[in-house]
Amino acid sequence: MSLLPTDYKSVAPDLTAKWAGMEVTSQKADIDVMARRIIKGKETYLKVQAKTSVPWWVIGLLHFRESGCSFTKHLHNGDSLKRRTVRVPAGRPPSPVPAGGFDWVTSACDALRYQKLDKVNVWTVERVGYYAMLYNGTGYAMYGRTNPYLWGGTNGYTKGKYVRDHVYDPNVVDQQVGVMPVMKRLSELDASFALLSDGNKRSVFQTIKRSPSLKAKSNGLVGMVVAFFAAVWEWIAQEFDAVVQWIERAVGVLPDATQKAQTLVGNAEGFTSAIHVPWPTIAGLGLGIVCLIYAICREVPKKAVQ
Repeated sequence: MSLLPTDYKSVAPDLTAKWAGMEVTSQKADIDVMARRIIKGKETYLKVQAKTSVPWWVIGLLHFRESGCSFTKHLHNGDSLKRRTVRVPAGRPPSPVPAGGFDWVTSACDALRYQKLDKVNVWTVERVGYYAMLYNGTGYAMYGRTNPYLWGGTNGYTKGKYVRDHVYDPNVVDQQVGVMPVMKRLSELDASFALLSDGNKRSVFQTIKRSPSLKAKSNGLVGMVVAFFAAVWEWIAQEFDAVVQWIERAVGVLPDATQKAQTLVGNAEGFTSAIHVPWPTIAGLGLGIVCLIYAICREVPKKAVQ
């Protein structure tokens, strides 16, 4: 049997289709319990988010699957924090074992960095499913099998499970609910984030939305600041074009001011998502107006001298 590709482009269409048609068929109470358990641990997940940029709710979804949200076990695979991990990935974290065992936050940061989730720039529904699949392993996807790690408790899964590493039993039913139905229930209980698909280019899950002109500059904190201010201008330009034209006629300095403002402003949505702060429209508008007024004030004296 030839193995199927497991790259994102190959897997994403199936994730999109399953998500669109997903129905909870069993264990509805368990799905609700796990979602509420994640919310209960939100404060701890936010500490890890601050260190890794991985959204708190993504951390919570992995945590419930690996250990039922137990803070006495490694996020890597549910092994005890009293020692390094024994199962795959074994020997994590690689640092010396502290007296009394590892701190959960420290271990969780290691798990996310080991899986390179701290490098992910976008967290849409499909990408949550994809990276959860990678976190669990690609064995299901390679053989075209439905992964209960994602779809347990839904119409997307009936039976079949890897009962241990590399051993698949087609008749065993995974008793755990999957990441995807819990994610949906979590979004219903916590309004601080929204579930968006790859089709929405302005996803609130974007860590940095790099425009072509800023891509080369958008590296590190400075790049994020640059990206932050540029989207404010982009949003104002789209929503307040009529106002901008009026000011241009009235003041006569806006073209040059606009040029200055565009160098100050960058991708606001991307920066706020990077620090995982919801992007309120009023805040974006207010900051954009401040930047624009500043640029105009810089240009007015120049016009007076000319």
